[in-house]
Amino acid sequence: MKEKNIIHHTYQPKEERSYRVAIKYLHHSVDVQELKEEISRMGHTVRNIINTRHRITKDPLNLFFVDLEPSGNNKDIYKITRLQNSVIQIEPPRKGKHIVECTRCQLYGHTKSYCNRPYVCVKCSGQHNTASCKKDNTTPATCALCGGGHPANYKGCRFYQKHYHAKYYTHHNGPSSPTPSDPTTPIQNLCSGSTGL
Repeated sequence: MKEKNIIHHTYQPKEERSYRVAIKYLHHSVDVQELKEEISRMGHTVRNIINTRHRITKDPLNLFFVDLEPSGNNKDIYKITRLQNSVIQIEPPRKGKHIVECTRCQLYGHTKSYCNRPYVCVKCSGQHNTASCKKDNTTPATCALCGGGHPANYKGCRFYQKHYHAKYYTHHNGPSSPTPSDPTTPIQNLCSGSTGL
C-alpha cells in the first residue's frame, strides 16, 4: 500500500513487540552496555535499555526499562535478583492510562512508525511535518483535532478527553477514534457535527 501511496495506518504485530520490564534499585551510573552484556549472558536478547529520568527535574533515577526481543523465556528474567553487583528487583512496568497518538497525522490509536497518512502539524494544524513548521512562539497554537488554541497533543483537548473517557471509564462496543474518510479533509471536522464536540 505504501508503494501505491495509499493513505493508511497499520499496527506492529504482537509477536514482534518487545517484552518490556522495569529494573528497580539499580544505580543510574551503571554502564548501559555492560548491563546489556550481563543480561545477555543470562540468556536474554536485549533490544534496548532506557534509564528513566525525573519528570520535572530530569535527574536520572535508579530505574531502568529494558526491552527484550520476544522469546519463550522472557518471563524468566523476573528470577534475576542481582545485576552489576547490586540487589535489584525486576517487575512489569506499570501501565499508565493514556491513548497512543501518532506524531505524524495526530490521530489516536497508532504510532508514526506504522502511519502513511498525510503529515499534520501538532502546533499549527497545517499539512506539513511538525519539524518544518514556521510558526513562531508569538503565534497561538491551533489544535488539528478540535481547532482550539492549543497543540494537538494537549491532554486537556476535548477530543482527547472524549476518547480517554470512552476507553477507561465506559464500556462500549462502538468504533475507536474516528478517522477521516477523505484524507484531504481537515481533522478539525471530526470534532464537530456527529462527534458531539
